[in-house]
Amino acid sequence: MRLLNTRTLRTAEFYAEIPPYAILSHTWGKEEVTFQDIQNLEAAKQKAGYAKIEKACAHALNYNFSWIWIDSCCINKESSAELSEAINSMYQYYEDSEVCYAYLCDASAGEDPRDIKSTFKDCKWFKRGWTLQELLAPRYLVFLDKDWIEIGTKWSLRDVVSVITAIPVPVLVDGDKNIDKYSIAQRMSWAAYRKTTRPEDRAYCLMGVFGVNMPPIYGEGGKKAFVRLQQEIIKISDDRSIFAWLASPEDSDEARGLLARSPYEFRMSGEVQSSDSEVLEKESSYSFGNNGLRLHVPLTPSNKRTKDGPLYLASLLCRSARDGSYLSVYLKEIRGGRYIRCRPDEIALTSSSRPYSLRDMHEVVVKEPRLLRRSRRRQLKESEVTGDLVFQLRLLPNAQNYLSFLHCQARSCDSFNPATQRATISSAEIRGRVGGVQTSLSYKTNAQEDSGADFFSIMLAGNHFEVTVRDLGPNALNDVYRRGDTQKHKSENDWHRMDRSIASLPKCRGVVSVASQLTNNRLERILEIDFLKPNDTGSISHPHRPVFLTRPLRPPELGFMVPSTIRMPYGSDSISLKNVFSSDFYGKECGGYTHVSMPDNSAFDVDDRSHTLRVLTYTYGSASWTVYVLLGFHHGISSSEAWTSIFFLPGIAEAEQVWKTYVFEDRARLGNPRNWAEASIDLESGSEFRIIARTEERSTLQLGSHLLRLEILEL
Repeated sequence: MRLLNTRTLRTAEFYAEIPPYAILSHTWGKEEVTFQDIQNLEAAKQKAGYAKIEKACAHALNYNFSWIWIDSCCINKESSAELSEAINSMYQYYEDSEVCYAYLCDASAGEDPRDIKSTFKDCKWFKRGWTLQELLAPRYLVFLDKDWIEIGTKWSLRDVVSVITAIPVPVLVDGDKNIDKYSIAQRMSWAAYRKTTRPEDRAYCLMGVFGVNMPPIYGEGGKKAFVRLQQEIIKISDDRSIFAWLASPEDSDEARGLLARSPYEFRMSGEVQSSDSEVLEKESSYSFGNNGLRLHVPLTPSNKRTKDGPLYLASLLCRSARDGSYLSVYLKEIRGGRYIRCRPDEIALTSSSRPYSLRDMHEVVVKEPRLLRRSRRRQLKESEVTGDLVFQLRLLPNAQNYLSFLHCQARSCDSFNPATQRATISSAEIRGRVGGVQTSLSYKTNAQEDSGADFFSIMLAGNHFEVTVRDLGPNALNDVYRRGDTQKHKSENDWHRMDRSIASLPKCRGVVSVASQLTNNRLERILEIDFLKPNDTGSISHPHRPVFLTRPLRPPELGFMVPSTIRMPYGSDSISLKNVFSSDFYGKECGGYTHVSMPDNSAFDVDDRSHTLRVLTYTYGSASWTVYVLLGFHHGISSSEAWTSIFFLPGIAEAEQVWKTYVFEDRARLGNPRNWAEASIDLESGSEFRIIARTEERSTLQLGSHLLRLEILEL
């Protein structure tokens, strides 16, 4: 493994004893510094990418890392053998790093990542193929903005990162333990919308996610590379969710096999659970032959057929996590027990009760156990701590202007040095008092208003680190120390995972934030203390670091797949979906359809849950009319009772005004929800049209629980 020295910017190779290192995750730009360039620093400085190398090294060095790994200059890509080794080891490199710095060149730390208008969710880092494993593999990941200012960490932003990437929160919190709990189809869905420069890399970048290895063959094409990846996965797994993919609608008439051709075909598979193949026992295995993939599968006749004969439903033994339905694909027999997949753009959902019977088949199959990947970087156990735990406290510039240190309560008078702002907890105390408060540091705000000062305490816990920020009165500081009061966590693992604590200060209406930064020494933590003051509008505004006070994002249970365009009855004209109100964090374009989730009504000042709705705006070219479609669920009747309303307005009105009008001025229309609606319009040309909207529950695998159908008729 080749690493870059953060002081000299010189590379060095390591084979067995690899030192602690940081690692950079980034998207490539113009004039990246290569391995050949870094050998001549004067020449490297002439390239635009040198600034990124220099700043990454400086950032790592600020936290005492002597070594960093950067893909652009630590791999000799002129050597095909070294490039192949690096591609197959990339996940391990990120997994073994002490900390990963994700540099987002198009993000700003001055924005709240949970704001729908922030640049964070639109960063191209979240859209690249290779950055998926760079997000999953590292135990610790810090997001840095375009100016190398920290935005947050994978832990502190786990909910918003989960929304952006569709990766469940447990995987982001503890991926090495939780990732294998998710099916192959679910993991493939995380890469569905990610892109790579070279088509083959859409397969190669997923090898680490599934724990397989294969030689890269650039030039074989993206489809062949992805089929080869699935063949490697099949060798170590009998999870049949690997077959739970959907072709694009334009490929609906194409005969297919059982293997997908790109991660995009798993775009709808985020809810597909692992198959219960164990019910087949020895018949759960399958193998490749020169005539295709051989496997045992329950077949039942379907009510669909082609001009060449009937179709069969082949159960994949997988269930939907949403409603428990079983998933089946359509197969057609072509000759003597050989089948092809038909209607590849559909996966049928059948009853939650088992829709098949098992035959008694006798064939001996020996299953090869999977070799689990083990990280070289192991978390220290409490009993293995042989040195003192040191907390280095740093007041960031804004905090220096607003906060003052008062005093320290500690078990030993030498536990805290005010001059160096270093707090020490001995290894004996760590092992002898798990979870107890060893040191309590008291601060106050500089009172600049009549409301007076706020007092708070930072408490350092006895195992590795715990940071808790609390609002306390001046007389309560000692009481907290004497009680040994600490923040309660669900598990010991959470103590180590917690890397940020935030508390509101009521008198000054500000916020204090304490962030724990990793260093080269596992027994040392740098605690950065920041203070943020709200602006006149009540939002947090700070030039260095945003504060995240909004409630965690939670995926909605209900939603619609709505058509992105609707064809007019004549010619090639169509009306197109312009926007969705309110802004939909979970909205996603899915090949001719758009997924529209249902909002949580707590986002609005509305008490009646029946007002939870979306407004869809459709426009017709440069015409002077607009179609508005309202969608919602009438929770007073049934959680799945969908309703819709539709009408025309001249010109283009504000969708927000349409929403307010419907909610506040036309509530009576919600009293009798219907799953269909229609409206008519007379055009200046004399033509008259009627548009009909219908909602229905889904009958095939798709994002969202319901489907909106729109039809335009000429009268």
